Amino acid sequence: MEIGKFKVYDWSIAATETCIVVFIEPEGLKIAFDIGYSSSQSVQCDYVFVSHGHMDHVSGLLQHAAKRRLVSMKSAAYYVSPMLKASLSSAAQLFASMDGKDNLTKVNIQETQPGDNIKLPQGYFVTPFKTVHLVPSQGYILWTEKSKLRDKFKGRASSYIANLQQFGVEVTEAQDIPEIAFTGDTTFECFHLEENAAIRRVNLLIMEVTYLDDETTLDKARARGHIHLNELAENEELFRDVKSILLMHFSFKYSASQIEKLVKSKLPESLLKKVHLGLTAHNNYALKHTD
Repeated sequence: MEIGKFKVYDWSIAATETCIVVFIEPEGLKIAFDIGYSSSQSVQCDYVFVSHGHMDHVSGLLQHAAKRRLVSMKSAAYYVSPMLKASLSSAAQLFASMDGKDNLTKVNIQETQPGDNIKLPQGYFVTPFKTVHLVPSQGYILWTEKSKLRDKFKGRASSYIANLQQFGVEVTEAQDIPEIAFTGDTTFECFHLEENAAIRRVNLLIMEVTYLDDETTLDKARARGHIHLNELAENEELFRDVKSILLMHFSFKYSASQIEKLVKSKLPESLLKKVHLGLTAHNNYALKHTD
């Protein structure tokens, strides 16, 4: 699906597989968030950001690395929390042993955590942020650095600005714009954390909403480390500065049509007009449901 300048390939079902791929035009940057499934689109991504160690979010990492090597692509960079690197490196050793090759032992797994700044091409960078799940977890914000005219020069003639530049006057200043936030698995608490203020003003928020119906209570959703649709509906003001929202990671107990109906019936119009639904995996795993 196309959301603004982002081309998004969604694949996510709770406890099954999650991999969200974003192609950014016109810069050509391709990144993946979580790698619980190594989709054909994800194989094109040089950068993969993993939110936590549950299998539905990380189990495709070594397959992703193997697929890229099969077509002679360079190793992607896999960014994970510090506690995951040793386990994933050990897994790479085991798979290399079974495969009879040492290629997988050279997987480029990088530790990262909140407070880090990961430089990407084309003026983009990524910062991890704290999330709240049953195991250590983190989300990611993709930023772009752009220059803007300093406030004191706004409204001035272009010839005046050009003249100042000739004399070495700095007429612009850097501005960091939060483009995309990806939550991974989390409770709604992450949106209330002051240090996470930037995720409430991104151009595209990719967030999990695992539970939608009233049969699963808010308390049950929180106890399982997930977000309930009712929490989004009850906090619409938190998202007034977010331009677009992609909801994903719906429970397998819902069919695609049930998800559409529940979201439409529960969200206020101010949110509905921003919301996109990540239903590709649900539509492909439709065997369970007969609506």
